[in-house]
This record gives sequence, C-alpha cells and structure tokens, in this order.
Amino acid sequence: MCLLRGINVGGHNKLRMKELEEAFRNLGFDNVSSYIRSGNLVFTAPGDETTESLELKIESEIRDRFGYEVPAITISSRDFDRAVKNLPFSAEEEEKSVLVFLSGDASSEWAERARPKIAQDERFDLQENVAYLYTPNGLSKSKAAESLLSRPRVGVKATMRNWRTVNKILEMLADIPAVAE
Repeated sequence: MCLLRGINVGGHNKLRMKELEEAFRNLGFDNVSSYIRSGNLVFTAPGDETTESLELKIESEIRDRFGYEVPAITISSRDFDRAVKNLPFSAEEEEKSVLVFLSGDASSEWAERARPKIAQDERFDLQENVAYLYTPNGLSKSKAAESLLSRPRVGVKATMRNWRTVNKILEMLADIPAVAE
C-alpha cells in the first residue's frame, strides 16, 4: 500500500483518485483502489520490489505524469496491520489518535524535537517507523503534530493518518485476495 503526503490538501497538488489509480496500474500494480482524496492507495505489486524502489517508482510517475513532487511511503500489509495493532493508547483514546508513518532514517533524534511541544494531556510514542500521537483536544491544536510534519529531518519522509482512516485502509487491505491470505 502507499500513503502520499500532500495530495488534495489546502487546494494544492490536486489529483483525481481515478487518474492516480490509473497511474498505479500503468506502473504494473494490480488490485488498485483508493480511499478518500488524500492519497491512500492499496495495491498489489511484484514480490521482488523493495519499499524504497516502489517509493521511487511512484514518486517518479507522479512527477512525470502530474508535475508534482509528492513524497510516497509504501508499507506492506503486514507492517501496516502491525502498526495499527501496536497503538499504545487505550481504546477510549483511539478516536483522538493519529499515526505518523515514516520512511527513511526515523531515529529517536527526529522524534525528540516533538517532545518539548507535547501538551500535558497529549501522549507520544515512536515504534520503529511509526510515531503515535494522542491529541485529546484535536489535531489542529497540537503543536507536537505540527512539529512532526513541518520540517522532516533530511532523509525522513512522514505522513499522518487519523484512526478512522487507518482502520478503513485495513478493511481495504483485507479485501485484496493476495493480501487477505
């Protein structure tokens, strides 16, 4: 699957999902579908491709076809499922939680710059290439969320998804025959 950063946000990088799905099919991906207009795509790809090669291929296609420089983060269905299941917050906190998916060198040093901005009632955790943030007062009021995405560290790509979106993507992944097995 692939998460694109900055698609159809604030009137920038406008893309129709049908056109984006077609671009993914042209790259040789099967079972392509998208969820909402913010660049959430599930697909099956040839088994011999690394996440890095998939990301480069997708970013290049979007640049060549649509003229946008858009970071792409690809995640296997197994890793995405594990990221969602590893949410370190309680069931009551799920709806106000976001997952920040990372690609590249997502060291604790990168995440540490958000810590001073975490409000007293917010919670933060970094596990491998996923940062988890609980924002009880809403994402738009979170200085930590802004810090995590505003200036990614060199070599780190980051994109954020809310709890509802990650669960919908899980449902979509389960519907793909090769992924559901």
